[in-house]
Amino acid sequence: MKRKVLSGVALLAAVALLLAGCNGGVSQEDYDAALADLEDCQAELAAAESALADCEDALADAESDAATAASALAIAEIDLAAAEGDLDDCEDDLAAANAEIADLEAQLAACEAAGEEEEEEEEEEEEEEVELSFTPATYTNTDYGFSLQYPDTWSEKTDDPAMGVVWRYGDAATYVMPAVRVIIIDESEGATLEEAFEAVLASDGKTLVSFEASEVTINGTVFSQGIPEYSHAYGPYDSKVIGLIKDGKWIIIEVYTLPALGANWPTETTQDEIISTVTFD
Repeated sequence: MKRKVLSGVALLAAVALLLAGCNGGVSQEDYDAALADLEDCQAELAAAESALADCEDALADAESDAATAASALAIAEIDLAAAEGDLDDCEDDLAAANAEIADLEAQLAACEAAGEEEEEEEEEEEEEEVELSFTPATYTNTDYGFSLQYPDTWSEKTDDPAMGVVWRYGDAATYVMPAVRVIIIDESEGATLEEAFEAVLASDGKTLVSFEASEVTINGTVFSQGIPEYSHAYGPYDSKVIGLIKDGKWIIIEVYTLPALGANWPTETTQDEIISTVTFD
């Protein structure tokens, strides 16, 4: 700024000398010097004006950059606010997930505890099943690798006309009942235990009325189990059957009696006890 003022003063002085020269009071040498100063001042003035224009352009660019930066900052602040909101949502979701995990872990612990209790109960039941209410005799089938136990007072019957009956023992007092029998027939006779047992009954002239099916594990082997309803001329049978398919054959074991003949079980648990002794290799 100081330089610009000095240049202006020099310019005025040069103009004054030129004017004086025009009136004849200034030497040619002073006139030429003043003229040179005038030209220098004009050049400096032009340079100053150019510099001023450059400064104005730079200022405009700076103001534009500042506006852009302010806009970017505003957008960044909006994005930051959104990100903070997302973070809060994530923290809420994480807290909910942790709570759900804790609940699932509690349920799992409860299930494991219940499973342990069930295993203990099953072990107790298995121990109870080993305690038979009768003195056992053992039937062993080496062809299909299984065995079972029955009261040693029962007698064998060999003239059974039913399809597939390979062995039957019954109470000696009534000859055949209560009784247990082993039936082995082709797998093609039935897709289920119910169908296979119905075919056996049909070959013996009996009709299956109903069949309550379930699944049971005995001594580590999974069986189909059923409580069938069918009758004889003397009345309905009290029957329970288990079966499985092995080597293309249905192996069916029936423990039954005919109450109308007075053929009652030695004890209330005899039927289930016999079934509980079935063991496959």
